[in-house]
Amino acid sequence: MSPQTSKENAAGHDRPDTKKQKVSRKQAKKEFDNWLYGVRRVRESLISEKNPDLVESVDNCVQNVVDGVFSINSETGEITHKLAFPIGEGIADDPCTELIYAKRLSGNAMDMSRKFKNPDDNTKMRIAMATLSGKTLSYITKMEFSDITTASDLMVFYMLG
Repeated sequence: MSPQTSKENAAGHDRPDTKKQKVSRKQAKKEFDNWLYGVRRVRESLISEKNPDLVESVDNCVQNVVDGVFSINSETGEITHKLAFPIGEGIADDPCTELIYAKRLSGNAMDMSRKFKNPDDNTKMRIAMATLSGKTLSYITKMEFSDITTASDLMVFYMLG
């Protein structure tokens, strides 16, 4: 089974992925690395075996590019996140199907986080998502858990110093 069409199930066995691959893994890795080290200017030394959580987040982001969940605009540095569960689906006439994250996290996120007494990491992440997407924090909190989990792998790279 080719690596681009397989995933592990809970028992650790490969199973075919029924989604069509949008971008090759090699191309996705190149695009994400260009964004991570070029646009975001994250030091490569931060992403190492010494920090397996960051390595896993890179791998998850690359897989999201492969699957077409994330698309990177190489000209603007923005990342489009196609939501699995549109915000407002079944409620709003025009549900939000994607979020577009800016290339840089502005000081607005810090201003927003000061409104909370000792915000936890999840609150900080949602504040970053709101600031980067130009949405309100209350809007972001309406996201499905799976979409938030997907975004969290990306948000960690905005919050690295």
